[in-house]
Amino acid sequence: MNRVVLIYAAGRGSRMKHHTNTIPKCLLKINGKTIIEHQVESCLKAGLRDIVVILGYKGEAIKRILGRKARYVWNKKFATTQTLYSLHCSRKACKGQAVIHIDGDNYFDPSLLKRIVKSPLQNAQLIDFNVKLDEEATKAVVMDKRLRYVDKSIPLHIASGECVGILKLGSSMSRKLYEQARKFARQRRFDSHVHNGMNKLLLDNFVAAIPTNNAYWIEIDFEKDLARAREMAQTNIRPYAKEKQKMRNRSAHAKRISLAMQIGENQYKQPRPKGRGILRTKNMRKRDATEVVYSENLWRPKSPQPKGRGFKFSL
Repeated sequence: MNRVVLIYAAGRGSRMKHHTNTIPKCLLKINGKTIIEHQVESCLKAGLRDIVVILGYKGEAIKRILGRKARYVWNKKFATTQTLYSLHCSRKACKGQAVIHIDGDNYFDPSLLKRIVKSPLQNAQLIDFNVKLDEEATKAVVMDKRLRYVDKSIPLHIASGECVGILKLGSSMSRKLYEQARKFARQRRFDSHVHNGMNKLLLDNFVAAIPTNNAYWIEIDFEKDLARAREMAQTNIRPYAKEKQKMRNRSAHAKRISLAMQIGENQYKQPRPKGRGILRTKNMRKRDATEVVYSENLWRPKSPQPKGRGFKFSL
């Protein structure tokens, strides 16, 4: 199935004015390349060639960077609108087609895009179930691997995880979302995000929640996020992944010790049989079997006898 990639790059990034006075946020550089260049390269690696970029603030600068790698649409009201209106502006370029939505301020592992593209499910949203949530996060409620609701206002104790800025919708679901964007635009609800339109559809339509499996990603809203993204680019892992791995190792070690202690206790509790018996493994020949004499006390094998068909032990 041919899919269109829709990258939302119209916003200015007003919370990072020190960096975005002259360029849009998606042109901030990480490891020598702009954010949007990383995204386009990830699309090409995933086999996605049809890329549409929604332009707004300093859009000509983005066109100079990407050139013919993408098609372009404009949101001329970028200063007073949000992503759902940007989606409405792309209706002629994408309406009726299967669409993969990517937020222009997300830096992510290319494997995440490949995972959602290769998924047999038509509608899917990437969810990070392990991230530490805060009030700024776009949180999600997931039940039985199904996306139920998305919003920043969801209480932290209810949220299942954070939405990564990568959403895949089939052609049928895309048409419904464009219809929602048209309704919101007619009602002049320009401050609405894509997830506000999606929430109207999640009641009756199945959208799968696909976990990130600890692949790195970050939404760049503040300068500290940009610093973390540059750290990720150097290591290709989360900054806190090593600490979490150490904690898991300690936990596994503690479980092994606990299990060994339980086995040891049970071993002494069980009565030992009396008499003689033969110890054999599954593939051992009978003549190579080991004869053992049991008693109520613990037994210790003596040095093996050199004669005979097998080694004989006694207590």
